[in-house]
Amino acid sequence: VLDPLKDTEHPLIKCFLSQKPQLVSNGLAKDFGPLMENLEFENYAMVPILNSGEGLGVIIVDNRFNEKPISEEDLDTLMTFAHQSALALENNRLYNEISVLAITDELTKLYNHRHFKNQIEYYLKNQMAFTLMVIDVNNFKLFNENFGHKMGDLVLSKVGEALKRVAFKKGMAFRYGGDEFTMIFPGLSIDYAQPVAYDIQTQIKSEAKKLVNHSLTVSIGLSSYPLDGTDETQLFIKA
Repeated sequence: VLDPLKDTEHPLIKCFLSQKPQLVSNGLAKDFGPLMENLEFENYAMVPILNSGEGLGVIIVDNRFNEKPISEEDLDTLMTFAHQSALALENNRLYNEISVLAITDELTKLYNHRHFKNQIEYYLKNQMAFTLMVIDVNNFKLFNENFGHKMGDLVLSKVGEALKRVAFKKGMAFRYGGDEFTMIFPGLSIDYAQPVAYDIQTQIKSEAKKLVNHSLTVSIGLSSYPLDGTDETQLFIKA
């Protein structure tokens, strides 16, 4: 951890910005600042981790076994390791990106129907109480006919943004399909979720008003597990 990260005189930051490996003999531990000074780096090597010219980090190695300076040969080995690290980090980034895309609705950027099913199954399997919210955009087919599908898609994306704002730290929002959405609020009662539902209605109505000067409303239903049902179908119908 660097303190502060913007300290361009910090050895690690200098190496990161220069994107060049460095060998240091008889360096000063205090150059690393109060958070790292006690590590006592004096004879060390630094190699940036690069991926297609983009800096991902820095590897720093100090010979604490016998305190001898690190050799050029050691530096070459470290550079090979840094290259392998860059490939591993990039593969991990791509894997995470693909994993996110697999559970995300492309238009609204909410979680998709598949992830909704998985989450419901998880909470039911572990008998964890939650409130389910089902949201339906009223007369959306007519809205598309009046304002066009492009505007309809824009409105749905705004609905997604509104649900993400509301869901922040409270629950999870999903696009169930078409103009239907769902939200899951773990551990929260219907009494808590009701004002959230009113907030959603207000936000979506105002978003559509700003875009096309036309009020768009949503119908919202609520159910809770285990009070209103013990499986997904029961809870969805109840909501």
